[in-house]
Amino acid sequence: MLSKILTNHSMNDTKVGMSSAHRTRNFAIRSLTALAGMAIAATSAFACDLIPAKPVVGSFQWPATSVMTPTIGGENAASGADNRKEYHFTLNADSSLVLSNHFGNISVKPSTGRQVVIIAVIQGNKDQVEVDSHQHPNGKRIEVETHMLKGAPSTTRVDYEVYMPIDAALTVECSSGEVRVEGIKGAINIETETAPVIVRNIQNGQRVHVQTVDGTVNLNGLKSTNVEVSSIGGNVELYGVTGRNVDVMSTSGTIRYTGNFTQPDGQFGQYKFHNHTGNIDVLIPSDASVEINAKSRKGSVENDFPLDPAFGHINSLFIPKPGPNSLVGTRNHGDSKIDLRSFSGKIRVKKQ
Repeated sequence: MLSKILTNHSMNDTKVGMSSAHRTRNFAIRSLTALAGMAIAATSAFACDLIPAKPVVGSFQWPATSVMTPTIGGENAASGADNRKEYHFTLNADSSLVLSNHFGNISVKPSTGRQVVIIAVIQGNKDQVEVDSHQHPNGKRIEVETHMLKGAPSTTRVDYEVYMPIDAALTVECSSGEVRVEGIKGAINIETETAPVIVRNIQNGQRVHVQTVDGTVNLNGLKSTNVEVSSIGGNVELYGVTGRNVDVMSTSGTIRYTGNFTQPDGQFGQYKFHNHTGNIDVLIPSDASVEINAKSRKGSVENDFPLDPAFGHINSLFIPKPGPNSLVGTRNHGDSKIDLRSFSGKIRVKKQ
């Protein structure tokens, strides 16, 4: 899928008349994200081999007033009826929404029933921006994409407010701005460059996959939901996140987890936090049932969380020798497995 996105970006950059240097930069950044070796393999929940017929174009309305207040102004910013578009769709079951917006904020929340409402507010000259939308004939996929036309100032952007079915799959691509998703239980796939990502309040979700170059990632209140995060330079923070598999990989950003590693139904999981030069901080309550295996090849490992010797659940071939850069132990029954790895960063395990 990432290769398709790179190809689409190349076409879009040509369309808006970007310089060859700018196109090269965009392609290099996305190639770096794709080839960094940290991206966790994820299969898109809505992937299909449809050959779409003529798309059904979403209708938009021009209301008298705007209900979305711009968060970034400037001399090119303008809010009003002419800069606001509203699209309405109906999604079938097992459906997906794909939104590509390089410059601007994106907010996504659950709607009522199968309805989709997409509000786009252009910050700048509306004649220099195109918002394209269409729905596939089978009613299972909606695609929305922003195009900045040639000559558009660098301050021009589009902010989106989206309401969609709670169980639909969501794909978002954003360069800068903020991506905020709340309460969506379908498979979520988010790719950014510098845009921060906030995902909150999801229980029994399918999967949350976030891939970023330098954006911060904040996951809060994701319960019984599998999580995959890969970041080059952005910090990753997880609060009360639990699932059967929770994997976070970073190159230089800090990884910070706060929680008890236990799902609401009492099930446990596998947690892997791997970093290269960045630090890893884990805060755990004393009643957590965990088995911890931590090692930093050239960094240090600090611990003030009371642990007993490992029960032998971890393969003995991979248990590091006790020392200033390694830690192995269990708490209570050692049900959830915690694997912490860094090359030169510091690993800290603390009692919450």
